[in-house]
Amino acid sequence: FLADAPPVGGLVQADPANGEAVKTIFTAATSGWSDSDEDKNDIVFAFYRFPLPSSTELTVDGSGNLVTDPEFSLPEIEWTNAKSDQYWTKLGGWSLRDWHASPEVPSFTMSAGNFFLVVRARDPLGGTSSAWTAGPMVAKLANLSDAEVLNALSGPLASNDADQILNSVSSVGESSSSEAQTQMLLQALETAVDVQDPGDESTQKVSSVVQDLVKGNASASMGPSDLARASLAVEQSIDAALALGDDFAGLSQGAGEAALGSAAAVVGSLGATVGATTSSGVAETDIADAAAATSSFESLISKIGQATAQGLEDGASQELSAVNEQGVGPVMALAKPRINATGAVETEDGLSLPSGWDSARRLDDSSSSCSTLFVQQTEWLGSNPF
Repeated sequence: FLADAPPVGGLVQADPANGEAVKTIFTAATSGWSDSDEDKNDIVFAFYRFPLPSSTELTVDGSGNLVTDPEFSLPEIEWTNAKSDQYWTKLGGWSLRDWHASPEVPSFTMSAGNFFLVVRARDPLGGTSSAWTAGPMVAKLANLSDAEVLNALSGPLASNDADQILNSVSSVGESSSSEAQTQMLLQALETAVDVQDPGDESTQKVSSVVQDLVKGNASASMGPSDLARASLAVEQSIDAALALGDDFAGLSQGAGEAALGSAAAVVGSLGATVGATTSSGVAETDIADAAAATSSFESLISKIGQATAQGLEDGASQELSAVNEQGVGPVMALAKPRINATGAVETEDGLSLPSGWDSARRLDDSSSSCSTLFVQQTEWLGSNPF
């Protein structure tokens, strides 16, 4: 027996190495990977970008190469365990593109900052390794005109590629400011959801984009109806995944918490909107819109639980958290208890309900039976979205 070795020897680079936020079109490409003979033509790649630590400077040397000061080493990155402090999204990671056979991510824009890129390579037997490079270095723009935003979104929209569209929405959203730009971003977000390949990774990326939009500059021009559209985009992404039926293994911890984080972001922005509305005496219709937006994300919360629970084994439980550093945000507890022969409910972590718990709701149908129950509880810490 000989264990399969992961791909080795690969490199990744960004072209160009530096540019301007939103305006510059970047490409990321990887090459040089080798693997066993039967696997070498079947390697797939996933690309990510991360922010460099604020203590690390990124400069261009005399040869035009990017150098870090002090010297930067790739940190430990956890790719699967969302509870780890080193989970890739907790390190500020952003998925440029999920697993694909193409060794290149073409035509994407970026927000301002200094970054490093990581590419992961995976062979057909699951052997995985990675490579990284410093850069790109992206200069900030003061303001974007409506024409510049339209131009930045037009190429990705024409490509009909969800990753390209979402990458652009994320980068543009940080610099956008006008109502017209917000509408363009929301329309692009909705298009990306329409053309995405549904699943766990797609929902996680859509949820991350919504968080960026709602927390970024675009939030200043987002009213309650806009926030409801953002919430609906995440819900529709989840609906598309659920429509896969048994081919959908449920939302992962990371995707579930990203979706819950998008709901928390909408609630936070909605609360600020209502506060401004009530203190400044804006029309009551705006408060009614805020109430309607609150109702819209109630449906999202339910769908997050449903989609995450789809991946739970009978008797298992799981907790999702989107609580921020101030201790504010939602915690969702999920359980899929077993129903034993006597009708009592039990889970591995001790949740129990006595037999007869469902007598008031059980249908009078002796032919029907149920062996599994889904329980969802969402608690909002330090806030009240209702």
